[in-house]
Order: sequence, then C-alpha cells, then structure tokens
Amino acid sequence: MLMVTSTTVTSQKTFINSIILAQSIDNNKQNQQILTVAVPKSATIFLKKGESYTGHLTAFDAKNLALTAEDYSQSFPIKDIKQIDFSKDDVWIMTPEGTSRRLPIRGIPIPIENIPITSFSLKDELIEGTINLGQVLTPEEFEKLTKDPKKIRVVQTIIFQDSDTLTIKLIAVKR
Repeated sequence: MLMVTSTTVTSQKTFINSIILAQSIDNNKQNQQILTVAVPKSATIFLKKGESYTGHLTAFDAKNLALTAEDYSQSFPIKDIKQIDFSKDDVWIMTPEGTSRRLPIRGIPIPIENIPITSFSLKDELIEGTINLGQVLTPEEFEKLTKDPKKIRVVQTIIFQDSDTLTIKLIAVKR
C-alpha cells in the first residue's frame, strides 16, 4: 500500500536493506581510483523546492534518478534534487565464506567533495556503487581512505552541489 501525502511518498511495507558488498579497488587504469561502496536501498530524496520522497533508489545517472515504493515509481531530474539521505539501518554483507552477515552502520561520516556526477554509478542490483576518485583525491589521500581492508564504505548522504558535482558522505563500517 502506497501512502501519498502532500510532500512525501512512503511505503507501508517494511523493507530489509540487503547489501552484499564486494569492496574493491582498481588502480590499473591511469587516473582512476575506483572505490566500491555499499548503497542502502532505502532512501529519502529532498528536492530544492522543499518536497521529500522516500522509497528504494532504483535508478541513478547523470540526468535522472528513480525512486520506487511498492508498485509506484517516480523519476526525478538531477537538477531538481538537493540531497539524498540513505537509511541508517543495519546492512547485510556477504562474507568471504559465502554467508551473509548484518553489520550496524555506525561511525563518523567522511565527506568527499567535488565528485563529478559521472564518477558515481550504481551496479549489482543497485545495492552497490562505484566512485572514481581519480579526479578528486591524490593517490596518497585515496590510499589513506582505503588502507583498511576490514572496513566497508557505506554511502550515507549524497549532496548535489550543482547539476554536475556531488559531495558524498561515507561511513567506514568494520566487517
């Protein structure tokens, strides 16, 4: 059942955030520093006009994103979006042994600014994403961000600085 109020679309159905994460770093390509991140399914988008919508992020590209709540889906132009806040519920990851495990999302957000919108992409059923930080961080900064392989980076917030640039806040969660 979908409930629509004047400014919010939410789902009455309880969704479980299932995140299977394979965190990887690909430094093989010149000027690319690829960070794989967990992206919680449940999100609230805030429009520049003040409206907010809650549901599952089902599509994201440089021009639009889509949110779905039960059987209702709506697309939003990136130019109209101020911010996306993702669920702070626990996340599920796949362990190296092939079992799933729940992890609490706790920690201090790490903001990464001035990310070109085309450097962020969703993949793997939209619960995982990649960020190319080659244009944003020095190799030393990237190494510092990714030095602990026992931590998974989870997207907490995406702030649209303009229609071409993002700030992404990540939380490093211990496996």
